[in-house]
Amino acid sequence: MVAQLSQRLSQALLGDCHFWLLDSVSVPVCRLERVDRCRRFAGLAHCSREGGQGGFFYGFRLHLRLSPDGVIGQVGLAPAHVSDLAMTEELLPPGGGLSLGDRNYWSPRQRNALALRGWQLEAPFRRRTQDPTPARSRAMSAVREWVETTIGQLTERFRLKRTWARDLWHLSHRIMRKVLSHTIAAWFNIQAGLAPLQLAWTS
Repeated sequence: MVAQLSQRLSQALLGDCHFWLLDSVSVPVCRLERVDRCRRFAGLAHCSREGGQGGFFYGFRLHLRLSPDGVIGQVGLAPAHVSDLAMTEELLPPGGGLSLGDRNYWSPRQRNALALRGWQLEAPFRRRTQDPTPARSRAMSAVREWVETTIGQLTERFRLKRTWARDLWHLSHRIMRKVLSHTIAAWFNIQAGLAPLQLAWTS
């Protein structure tokens, strides 16, 4: 019910959008030093490396499809070891369009497969040090700035990384309530004529 409500609200906000930003964020379910003793999510959660230069974590990843102004259009929860690229099929809606990801989404093979469905998947070259078009990659990163804002709000304001639960059903529903709360906040902002992600009010 919560997932359906969030989906309907985002569709009402975004309309017939054909340009999306893709990314993911880690959702730990246990402290790393306790993994050997943790029985929760056995066979479901996995260890993986945080993005950038971060360390490892045990849990899941929340994969997101966002509008260019940061409104969440679709999410998918997967074990931490599932790659961002593997989740593109689940995240992208029918109808085609343009989707933009970070270096984790670089794959000529996947790009060609999505092109058959009318989707153009763009991403910077996977290896930064060997990037043949660094200017193009910098331009993509600039377009994707709202991704970091939305993920920052989910983790800091809605405490996404502290969604403690003992089973997958409760974990996924608690995450969806956070996603729905973020979407409702964006809706109120749009109704008030403000930027969708302006969650902090200034006098």
